[in-house]
Amino acid sequence: MIVLAQMAANGLRDEDQLDGASNYVIWKGRMSSLLDEHFLKVYVDSVVVEPANLDPLKTYQGERAKAKQKILDGVKDHVVCHISSKGTFHIISGIFRVVEDVLGAEDEIHIDA
Repeated sequence: MIVLAQMAANGLRDEDQLDGASNYVIWKGRMSSLLDEHFLKVYVDSVVVEPANLDPLKTYQGERAKAKQKILDGVKDHVVCHISSKGTFHIISGIFRVVEDVLGAEDEIHIDA
């Protein structure tokens, strides 16, 4: 009998969601690949300047929102609040660094690893 893994809407298996330091490395790799697949990784790797014209601005805002949604969908609920509380998630560039900072402080915030 073949058992298929439950896939989340973002393309990650439920067990691949970020749960703490113990699965961060594999999560980061899979999340990077997922963002690459959807041409969204540029929003994580660098600061993308917000366009001044309306049509490019709509595209920019939509793509940033998609990238954020994919990242948040790939993180377990008990970790999301810690990432969001860092106050830097609105700036999506460097999100992996933010997550690393949160996981580095897991003794303080009690993230289950």
